[in-house]
Amino acid sequence: GLIGTPLVDTQASFSKTASYGDVLQIHTKISEWRNKSFVQSYRVMRGDDEIMKCTEVRIFAADKAGGGIRAIPVPDEIQAMCS
Repeated sequence: GLIGTPLVDTQASFSKTASYGDVLQIHTKISEWRNKSFVQSYRVMRGDDEIMKCTEVRIFAADKAGGGIRAIPVPDEIQAMCS
């Protein structure tokens, strides 16, 4: 019944500028598992320089009776695959 992982909150902090031609590395990890959501963290690097960091909170969503979506518990198998 899972229909996706919609974004419910995000925060970003930009510490340096990037420009055309820069080679950037994007590091992503799940930094926290919650009952019905997870926190995904990003770091964008140019060499040793941190350009940006960001966190997202996403829920696991399923169809709700009568329309809309509802948060559902994080499936164990998905959490295991991401660990």
